[in-house]
Amino acid sequence: MAAETEAPQKTKARRKPMEWTEAHDVRLCREVLHDEPYQRKKGSNQRGEAWTQIAKRLSGSDELVFGVDQRGVRERMERLKTNYKAKMREEESASGITVEEISEFDALICEIIERQRMAEEARESNANWKKNDADKKTAEEMRKVAMERYGETRKRSEEEDNTDKKVKRRKSGGDAVEFLREKAQMEKELRKEEIAIKKKEQEQEAAR
Repeated sequence: MAAETEAPQKTKARRKPMEWTEAHDVRLCREVLHDEPYQRKKGSNQRGEAWTQIAKRLSGSDELVFGVDQRGVRERMERLKTNYKAKMREEESASGITVEEISEFDALICEIIERQRMAEEARESNANWKKNDADKKTAEEMRKVAMERYGETRKRSEEEDNTDKKVKRRKSGGDAVEFLREKAQMEKELRKEEIAIKKKEQEQEAAR
């Protein structure tokens, strides 16, 4: 009887990491400029979906072989931007070095960096505008409440004064002093709030 032979055990093949070439990087940059995922809010599902679509199109390319997923294309793009910025800083700090002719990749990555910067600044400016608008509304509510309190206090003071006149009793003046003190304090707080809001607006205008 022939001896039974053991079946060879299947080993899980290791997936070799993708080798990026300049052609791969150029194609990636084109897809990023087409979808502009940085136009979506950072960390949002919309931005993640944009990166997923880029990875799918690259993986289905007939011209170049891509073995990437959403995370792979995001990490590669971040690395390309970091390396390009470092390269630009080195060239700016160096003297007497002839700058090489700009390649298609250089033009693409430079445009991506600039567009992303503009998108982030636009989102920040919009957020600041909303915050200022909310601050203005809060100040208006505070002013409204303060004026209502002032009106009620004044009405009560006049009623008390009329009552005192009827009984022909002279007031000591303490209530009137307290009333004026409260009024001055309210006006002071409102003024401080208005100055703070105007200061914020001027700083943001200067920053833009």
